[in-house]
Amino acid sequence: MSKEKVSEFEKELENLINRHSKENESDTPDFILAMFISGCLKAFNKSVKRRDKWYGFKGLSKGGSVCYAEAMKTPVKNKKV
Repeated sequence: MSKEKVSEFEKELENLINRHSKENESDTPDFILAMFISGCLKAFNKSVKRRDKWYGFKGLSKGGSVCYAEAMKTPVKNKKV
């Protein structure tokens, strides 16, 4: 494994993958699958933030709404991220 710091989440995910033998089907080491899944979550979170910025959504922690219609009272058109 490389010198990258393994997070506690990735270590627990690696153990979970191993415990359920989910690495067997692809013959991929469990730590690589854990890193991949963790990377997918990071990419998803980044995409959500970009989407929210595109639509001008300020987020729930900053008083935003869960309701899409309410968040879109003033639609933003042709805005680049």
